[in-house]
Amino acid sequence: MAVAVAPSAGLADVTATINGAAGLKLISPLIYGTNQSNIPSTSDRLGGNRWTAYNWETNASNAGNDYNYQNDGYLSASNTPGAAVLPTLQANANNGHTTILTVPINGYVSADKFANGDVRNSGSNYLSTRFNVEQAVKGSAFSLSPNLSDGRVYQDEFVNWVNANKSATQQVMYTLDNEPDLWNATHAEVHPNAPTYAEVIQKNIDYATMIKSVSPDAKVLGAGNYGWTGFRSLQNAPDANGRNFQATYLAGMKAASDTAGKRLIDSLDFHYYPETRGSTGIRITGPESDSSTADARIQGPRSLWDPTYVENSWIPSTLPNGDKAIRLLPRTQGLINANYADTAMSVSEYNFGGGNHISGGIAQADTLGIFAEQGVYSANWWDLGNGSSYVNAAQRMYLNFDGGGSHFGDISLGSTISDDGTASIHASMDSAIHRLTMVLINKSNSAQTISISLQNLGFYLSGVAYQFNSNSAVIGGVVQIDSLGNVPISGNTLTFSMAPLSVTTIAAPLIVAPEPASLASVAVTAGLLLRRRR
Repeated sequence: MAVAVAPSAGLADVTATINGAAGLKLISPLIYGTNQSNIPSTSDRLGGNRWTAYNWETNASNAGNDYNYQNDGYLSASNTPGAAVLPTLQANANNGHTTILTVPINGYVSADKFANGDVRNSGSNYLSTRFNVEQAVKGSAFSLSPNLSDGRVYQDEFVNWVNANKSATQQVMYTLDNEPDLWNATHAEVHPNAPTYAEVIQKNIDYATMIKSVSPDAKVLGAGNYGWTGFRSLQNAPDANGRNFQATYLAGMKAASDTAGKRLIDSLDFHYYPETRGSTGIRITGPESDSSTADARIQGPRSLWDPTYVENSWIPSTLPNGDKAIRLLPRTQGLINANYADTAMSVSEYNFGGGNHISGGIAQADTLGIFAEQGVYSANWWDLGNGSSYVNAAQRMYLNFDGGGSHFGDISLGSTISDDGTASIHASMDSAIHRLTMVLINKSNSAQTISISLQNLGFYLSGVAYQFNSNSAVIGGVVQIDSLGNVPISGNTLTFSMAPLSVTTIAAPLIVAPEPASLASVAVTAGLLLRRRR
């Protein structure tokens, strides 16, 4: 076992502060989700292009331009209703994970599993011969054995099927289709024309209203935009007219919710695949691990929040008023506050690349901490097929860092650091046991000593450190997390030597003194918020 080193605070390369009375936010457990990936998670999303034309009655689907615009049985060979969904529901009922399901809203779902290539080669009437019309409301009694000969697929009947097949206490949430801004590109077989603001907003209203009618307690996520141009203009939609799409969407959903007398959309959902590149021009979302790309990947999460960070991509040049920092999460929160207050934020797909490289592990660990600090409600990592061993390790640093189930807390504490470019710190409190947990990230190729001042917190004597780094052993494709032993905390100051390119979790139990009144208040607030959002 490696031994933690605690050098003198006077030798610190970076300094940090954790404040128990500032920047306190509830940490949603749903930020550690994935999209059906084999890494530790808290939620599983059934989403992506495959699900835009999913027919729950027969499990036929069409992945659009992801695979030949072909109708097939890829999601399930079974013709039993909901067979492509049921295994996930059952598994998550056992493991306590939340399930996020996609409800198609585009107008058509696959009618067959012929797997004979592009459906558009089936004749000019292929929409009537190869697809069924899907619609929000059936208008008659539901059946768990739907009519397969009526040429219709009803999504309220699907939600009713989910209610009948999930456990009584199981949380199921719904996303309204997938990346509607790209329908005319990814799914030209069912939506050849560019979508409009009016169409997407009205369909979100119709289908969200339906879901809330059939399953009143279910959370609904929309609109699921794919990326920056989607956020801003629905991929230059015909009726954009200079309007910000997300702002217009939120205002439209608020107006409809006010009319309905109930909230229709619970979370503004979007996808985030960073556009930033290293000096060689390689986008960070790939597997490349050259120093230029790796460095850009390690810095990439700063675009989620940092007002001083300008990434190397085309996006900064599109920002108004000379503001070049993307600040994606605060910027989006501003739109929410202005147009539909109290709507949550969800990132149902994201990936920073380099999953089999330390730079990918560092980016993932930093991103999870940022999601916690920025109050993101749910997030689901998407596997791009370029590896996940270091992403797996990053997830465990928050969900199971000691191998015994210990995890990051449920309240995010305010933290600052002297140099965001070379290091990050994320801190939390477990409101039940008052354990302080810190994630320290060294973004430098050199070892760095960090000195952390603990303010407005109880008395802590020591913590136990766990770490992975660029030299960690990989056994069976799994990056090992090493226990480094005890780290002393003296005079409410913790000093620690971070290995080069490393992620370290330090867990410190409360020794003496009750938590401050401000933290107690936040613990109560956190419980209320969590109950409301669930």
